[in-house]
Amino acid sequence: MSGLGSWLLSITAAALLVGVLEAMIPEGSVKAVSRLGCGLLLFFVLVRPLLGDSYERLLGELHSWQSEIAEEAEQLNQVELSLEETIIAEEAAAYIQAEAEEQGIPCSVIVTCAQSEDGLTLPVAVEIGGVTQEAQREALRTLIQGAFALSEEQIHFT
Repeated sequence: MSGLGSWLLSITAAALLVGVLEAMIPEGSVKAVSRLGCGLLLFFVLVRPLLGDSYERLLGELHSWQSEIAEEAEQLNQVELSLEETIIAEEAAAYIQAEAEEQGIPCSVIVTCAQSEDGLTLPVAVEIGGVTQEAQREALRTLIQGAFALSEEQIHFT
């Protein structure tokens, strides 16, 4: 009976662990990958009595798979952040360029983004090309500072 009790305790502990992990992992591709790992963990805990001696070997393989899944999840997270930075930079540049054209200021705009300490992706630098008049530069500086809260040092004219 202690074998059955141990097995039930293992299932309960694994289910609680999976529940906590699921609650802590943010939505997105990382969560999908983590669900696979959690499902495998629960599966192996459930079938452990059927595996007998091969359990230790399978457990080693599971740890190997978990490591691979964690590496893939980190790579997916980095790709997701990079795409997020690219999209926000392009949208911010399009906004600045549209506002500049509305004011009759032809220019080219490049926005650089980075992740803040809070985990938000924000514009950190703006490079504007083709603006030679100081009044136009000042109008764009005011627009960018108001929209993105950037300092003068973060706004460059080329």
